[in-house]
Amino acid sequence: MIADMTILLDARPPDLKDTCHKMLQNVVDEVSVATGGRKISCYVVPSSGVNAFAVSDFKGNSAIGVTEGLLSRLNRGQLEAVIGLEAAHIASGDR
Repeated sequence: MIADMTILLDARPPDLKDTCHKMLQNVVDEVSVATGGRKISCYVVPSSGVNAFAVSDFKGNSAIGVTEGLLSRLNRGQLEAVIGLEAAHIASGDR
């Protein structure tokens, strides 16, 4: 399911040479630790819209996606809040 999402949305893993993408990866890594070490992948969707989402499949794979528009507009604190919310959806099993 997560692979399908990345194809449909043209979502890509963060480019760690990009400062905003690196910040996203760092925040997701921190949230992964806070959720008990759960592995959460992250993806960036090439869209100017401001959006974020969480997906999880029945195999235990989880991912958080954000748009380029969101990354370009939020500071680190705001991004932490958004990623924290999305991680809470994953941790609580929201589908």
